[in-house]
Amino acid sequence: MELLLLLLLISTTSWAFVPDDPEFSRSFYQQDSSREMVENFLRRFVSSLESQDPMIIDGLLTDSFVFKGCKGHYDKEQSVDALSQLPLGTNFTLTLTSIEDNGYSIRYGIIITGFSRFPIDAEFVLCKRSQQLELGIIKTCTGDSNGSVQKDSLESMVRRFLDRVERSIESKDVSIISGLFKPDFKFMGCRGTYSKAQVVGILQQVPAGSQFKFNLKSVEDLGFTVKYTVTVTGFGMSEIEMAFLFGRTAQQLERGFMVKCPGHQNFMFY
Repeated sequence: MELLLLLLLISTTSWAFVPDDPEFSRSFYQQDSSREMVENFLRRFVSSLESQDPMIIDGLLTDSFVFKGCKGHYDKEQSVDALSQLPLGTNFTLTLTSIEDNGYSIRYGIIITGFSRFPIDAEFVLCKRSQQLELGIIKTCTGDSNGSVQKDSLESMVRRFLDRVERSIESKDVSIISGLFKPDFKFMGCRGTYSKAQVVGILQQVPAGSQFKFNLKSVEDLGFTVKYTVTVTGFGMSEIEMAFLFGRTAQQLERGFMVKCPGHQNFMFY
């Protein structure tokens, strides 16, 4: 999962600095000021992530920050959102493999182990003046022969969320139903777009005892987000097909839209 690369500094226990090449070690220690700057930034990053405060974490990245992963590019907003909601306590090791002082910035390479079956080879650019990250890159994308297991894991996560959706709707509790959606959630129907408040209001009014059901059709890993498609029964006269974008870290829906518009108007989100 590419989110792990943004986790390079999240450990609340310890992280290890291991220059594993003798030639690199000599050149590295000749750049004490650059080394100290990077190490100080790592400590600040850990402290900021421990706070779980989006405003503090926001200060770690430049406004133009981009993380270039194997499955897509992620901007500052997406990165801050993910980092502010990640669980703490993961043990991992960082092996610093290179450091290059370019005057204005420091580019450093690291190998990250402990997050996945494969070591993660990444590179980051730290702006010296602002003490913020400008760029993050996965240098080598490793093919995972265990892809079917990852897909099963994604499907399990989505199915658990769908069970939660059903329970939340049955509760008729506005606060519980609201917890299913991000604040800026939108549902794009066939004749209009509905805000989070509108969707919550509609779902709260679903008659008790309604026999609605979600049938999962497909799941697609988009990095920070999972796109899934479902057919829904029980809300109208016929089966409805919808797609949603589900935030993996927040465990909330970001967007929803109709895949196929029904041929009748007796559907609440038509």
